[in-house]
Amino acid sequence: MSVINQMLKQLEENREARASMPPRVRPVAPVPARRSFSWIFLFALAVVVVAGGYYATIRLEKAAVPERRPPVTAVEKPVARIPPPAPKPVVKPAEIVKPVEPVAAPALPAPAKPKRRMAGIRRHPAKAETVETADGLYRKALSLIDRGEISEAESDLQDALRMQPDHLSARQALIGLFLQQKRYGDAEKMLALGLQQDPRQVEFAITLARLQVEMGKNGAALSTLRAIEPYAEKDAEFQGFMAVLLQQAGNHRESIGYFRKALDLDPAMANWWLGLGISLEKTGRRDEALAAFRQAREQGGLSSELQDYVDRQISSLERR
Repeated sequence: MSVINQMLKQLEENREARASMPPRVRPVAPVPARRSFSWIFLFALAVVVVAGGYYATIRLEKAAVPERRPPVTAVEKPVARIPPPAPKPVVKPAEIVKPVEPVAAPALPAPAKPKRRMAGIRRHPAKAETVETADGLYRKALSLIDRGEISEAESDLQDALRMQPDHLSARQALIGLFLQQKRYGDAEKMLALGLQQDPRQVEFAITLARLQVEMGKNGAALSTLRAIEPYAEKDAEFQGFMAVLLQQAGNHRESIGYFRKALDLDPAMANWWLGLGISLEKTGRRDEALAAFRQAREQGGLSSELQDYVDRQISSLERR
């Protein structure tokens, strides 16, 4: 638009210049016939000038305006690109499938007839796992002893007694193992503990007394037997053993009383008749001693050595 303004301004200056000319130099007035032609020419020229100016203005403005470029952004750090997901397979329209004729299900085999149990055979259901008891450990130990697994059996018997100290059978079995292995000290302790649990166990006392004699502890053996005497009045073995210990201790008078009690309970014991005859002879009771030796010979069952001793004593007493 600035070019157009300049041309209009120039035309305006030309008119002012003609108006300011002196009259003598003014142009002659045009002939009327030629006037219309000049105005048409001027109008066309003005249109051309205006169009050219407008075109030039557009070009200048485009030249003046800087080319717009996209803003430069900061370069970002490279980021690991995740590969695009694999394209899903194009699912083709399902083909028309002819319906499959139903197939009849195979007939199930007839259930087998239950087998008859054999007469006399019982099938026990599986036993649920239970906590071991003292009695269970004792029975298990007996099986181990039968298989010769002595160490394992001893361990189970010890466990059974820890669980139930008054389990008599377990204690007896353990004492038997100790005696078989000649572990006399362990057997002695186990017997003594058994008597502490129950002082009325005459069998424990007799076994302990015999073990003490074997170990040379005759005095301890006699004390062991005296402690249970109130519970052994009707026990022939106790009475006979007590008589022998008293006789070995030199107490013949007291020994005679225990021999007589033992023979009252079991008169067929030749050894006790022999022992009674010896104590009677030591106390000067010849006739009673002779009678006792004769009873020992009649009962029989003595070893040849003892039998010879009885015969000599009878002969000696008969000669007096």
